[in-house]
Amino acid sequence: MKTVFSERLKVHPGALGRLESINRYPIKGFSGQQLSKVNLSVDNGLPGDRRWAIRNGSLNVESDGRWTQCQAFVRMTREDGLPLYQIHDNENGELLLQHPSGEKILVQESEKGKPLLSKWFGHTESGFSKAHAHGGYWDHSDATISIINLTTVRALSRASGQELDPQRFRGNLLIETDEPWVEFSFVGRRLLIGDVEIEILRPIDRCKATAINPNTGETDINLPHLLASLYGHIYCGVYARVVKAGLVVQGASLYDIGTAPLAVVRAAEAITAPRPEEWPRAMRVLKRVVESENVVSFWLEDPLANLIPEIAPSSYLRLHVQGSDGPLSRSYTISNKSPDGVQLRLSIKKEKPPAQLSPWVHTSLNEGDTIVASGPFIDPSLEWRPNANLGTPILILTAGIGITVATSVLVGLLEAGVPGSVRIGHGVRGKKDLALWQEIFDTAQAFTDAKTYLFMSRVNLNRCKEAGARQGRIDLDEVVEGIDLEEAQIFLCGPSGFGGALRTALIKKGARDYQIHEDAFCSPQKSIPQNNSPSCLGPLTVRFVKDDFDATWTQESGTLLDLADANGINVPANCRSGACRACLMPINGSVENLIEPVSPPPKGWAYLCCVAPLAPVTIFPRKSGASQ
Repeated sequence: MKTVFSERLKVHPGALGRLESINRYPIKGFSGQQLSKVNLSVDNGLPGDRRWAIRNGSLNVESDGRWTQCQAFVRMTREDGLPLYQIHDNENGELLLQHPSGEKILVQESEKGKPLLSKWFGHTESGFSKAHAHGGYWDHSDATISIINLTTVRALSRASGQELDPQRFRGNLLIETDEPWVEFSFVGRRLLIGDVEIEILRPIDRCKATAINPNTGETDINLPHLLASLYGHIYCGVYARVVKAGLVVQGASLYDIGTAPLAVVRAAEAITAPRPEEWPRAMRVLKRVVESENVVSFWLEDPLANLIPEIAPSSYLRLHVQGSDGPLSRSYTISNKSPDGVQLRLSIKKEKPPAQLSPWVHTSLNEGDTIVASGPFIDPSLEWRPNANLGTPILILTAGIGITVATSVLVGLLEAGVPGSVRIGHGVRGKKDLALWQEIFDTAQAFTDAKTYLFMSRVNLNRCKEAGARQGRIDLDEVVEGIDLEEAQIFLCGPSGFGGALRTALIKKGARDYQIHEDAFCSPQKSIPQNNSPSCLGPLTVRFVKDDFDATWTQESGTLLDLADANGINVPANCRSGACRACLMPINGSVENLIEPVSPPPKGWAYLCCVAPLAPVTIFPRKSGASQ
């Protein structure tokens, strides 16, 4: 069995990799200290790691040293220059924090330092907080140890076009492996490093702090945006927990000693952590099926299936590949699945150049291989579910490989026992593109009122008849005959321009715009974020429905996320560049992009970190559990 990656470096035979560096960070958000060895204890981090933090006054910090989320502290997502501060030990073994100007302060739980910290960081309630014994103010309550792969950092450096210092990622254990990104396959495994056994919990989601150069203290490259646009995710490194105590020494080898199935269960329970479906992980190819001359299906095994919610129709996976010429990423609809969700089918059309990933998949991905994937995701604007409005007609119109949406929706309807009318219209150029149609036809027979219509645009009439098809493009009049478009729930999926043209035609025939779902998921776009100034002067009213609060926006306010921050409104946010999708919210009102996001938002939604208002705006809460 081979794992699909592109490069190899020498490590000890039989080992996964080698431990190259050990680091701890005494004060959260500030510079670190390198160690040659460390004793680790069960369920604890490195001694002294993130033991201290500086309060910013925005959230209450418990006096007993219990873990508190990062928003309560001074951190690099808000303070670019923190790497320029130095940490020293004095003659008594106490910590000193040194300002770039040379001014120093003793790190202690005392009111004495508050005026100086307030002067440095501008927070009137600044002060040092100390975590309880063996604890730390990690990014998540369970993120006791972070591991960064130097081989991955080098691959990321090549992709970004500049050398990246691994200290951007502030890892405790820096390892070297044969292959970049292979650490994602460690999730749910138990590893041996020196005398210590650790369990790998989950990948690490990266935030704006990684955009800051640890040597200059300046933001020089937006790494979350780079990761999302090139690789299709915002993860780098993995979190781990110690399960057997012992000594770890720099230079030790890493060995895989078995599975740790409860590790990922525990990792998924952390309330601040990303949901398991968002984690990039290695999926094994169980089966490869040729569907047509241009389409091959791959059945993948999801190792996190037991942690994933029920997979909704029209869900998709993202594939992430480190190709020989650089990173590749693309999204593909889950065209079918096993009842338990462990096996997921992607039906992939081989596209012509300049497409890279689909040709690679067709020629290089075989049964027994593994490939890094994340998901399943679903467009968060898609409110329709198979258990809602079952009595209304369902209209599905697809073209080309868009048929994968039809297969997933039909299976969902069938499982829900939908009693309403179902109409399916599908268009292809010819037989070489005719994948999965027989499956659609057979599934439709199980409904009491379902009709299928196949159209071929580039073959003669006789060949169309042989295939049971009509000649030409989709005949909308024929497909919708006998159903009430005003009540119909409608799905559209096909090539660029297909959905827009049909949406216009359907609305003219009486369909309601909000009942039409045009499959809007798209693969990440390779782009460089550029910050523009708002074109509107304001003032404008922005309504935050969840908080029952009206804020006043002016040109100086920046983005809607900046406005939320300024008014003490807690909006989930990581990358602040439209890459992580954490701040993607439904809105009502006209906005403009100050930063072009990695992927376009669904209709009626906006990335709050990217947009400024052009008129009064209402921001609605995102439904709990909505995927991306």
